[in-house]
Amino acid sequence: RAVSEAIMRRLDCPRGALPDDPDYGLDLRGMLNTGTAAADITALAGRIRSEVQKDDRVDSVVVTVAPSPSGSVLAITLAITPIDPLIGGFRLVLSASSASVLLEEINSL
Repeated sequence: RAVSEAIMRRLDCPRGALPDDPDYGLDLRGMLNTGTAAADITALAGRIRSEVQKDDRVDSVVVTVAPSPSGSVLAITLAITPIDPLIGGFRLVLSASSASVLLEEINSL
């Protein structure tokens, strides 16, 4: 649970908002508030993967991003393999809009 909460925080924090870690965060809400081109949505999975792998408890992550038909909400699925094998892999399903990043589902892989 702690790893999933840290990942959520990392994806909802504007880069540079933490004074002691200027390379922390990917502001998904801010990105959707300013409007995002289709090409940026396609590249977003890689940016999310890079950001999540900065957490030293994460070994690997597979990310998929799918916009809603209206384009105002993103469905983001992360399949995470932690460094610690005792934790076990898990999947996070997030919903990101200009208002919030919500955890829709968390389950074991």
